[in-house]
Amino acid sequence: MTSDTRREDAKFDKAKEEGQHLSEEARQKGSEVGEQARQEMGRVVDDVRHKARQQADDQTKRAAGALRDASDQLNSMAEGATSQGMLIDLTRDGAERLGRFADQLEHEGLQGVVDDVERFARRRPGMFIAAGVGVGMVLGRVIKASGSAMQQDGSRYDRDAQAWPETQAPLSTQTASRPIGSPSPTEEIGRRGVGI
Repeated sequence: MTSDTRREDAKFDKAKEEGQHLSEEARQKGSEVGEQARQEMGRVVDDVRHKARQQADDQTKRAAGALRDASDQLNSMAEGATSQGMLIDLTRDGAERLGRFADQLEHEGLQGVVDDVERFARRRPGMFIAAGVGVGMVLGRVIKASGSAMQQDGSRYDRDAQAWPETQAPLSTQTASRPIGSPSPTEEIGRRGVGI
């Protein structure tokens, strides 16, 4: 081998070593960056979970307070009743149950309620399914009824023409449509007089 070939081989070996060294450094840096990104993502996820849990706890406390107020109001109604009967007994019972539920919600949080529902569903699956069907039917009726009422109210307004029919126009629309200074319909009748 000649000295030129040896120099070329030495340069090639040196370049190869430098390339391997750079490759190793890049791999280490990439690994470090990846680890930092994983740690940062973990912190972000933990932060989001913490904030969501905190908001859920705040909402749960507000709901418990509202339920406690409703329980107190029902209790006051039952205590203020002048006569006794089944309705008063049901009101007292409802107030007591609502108060217990508010206490449970306040002390155990939403997770405690969810755990109780799960235990009930495991203990009495038939009753749980029947209750779910009943609640679904009631909610369906409420939604359907509110949708029908909204549709009836909305049917008076012609959305395509973007106008109210004259016979059903709101009072503000009727008065706003007459020229300023012109007499209202009642003033016009008063001026003409009502003849028989």
